[in-house]
Amino acid sequence: MAAHDSDLGFTHPFSDEIPLLDKVPVWQRYSRLPTSEYEVVKAHIHQLLEARVIRESCSPYSSPIVLVKKKDGSPSLCVDNRQLNNKTQKDAFPLPRI
Repeated sequence: MAAHDSDLGFTHPFSDEIPLLDKVPVWQRYSRLPTSEYEVVKAHIHQLLEARVIRESCSPYSSPIVLVKKKDGSPSLCVDNRQLNNKTQKDAFPLPRI
């Protein structure tokens, strides 16, 4: 159980691969944020960098971020991976009868 918002815990490093339909990287331009949300996003990204949750990357893949309001009105930083999801190889299996 987390003691506070920045208490994230840890896991052992692992390698994972997303099977894609082709090898062309998904690269999207960032979407412009409203001026009122820019400072909130900047502060949140800085906090995630300091907590070592995220790191700078030079990957050929890029998806824009989106700021979404939670039910309580606080902002939530999300990544718009819809184009990547469209290129992902589907591996749906039927659920067994329980």
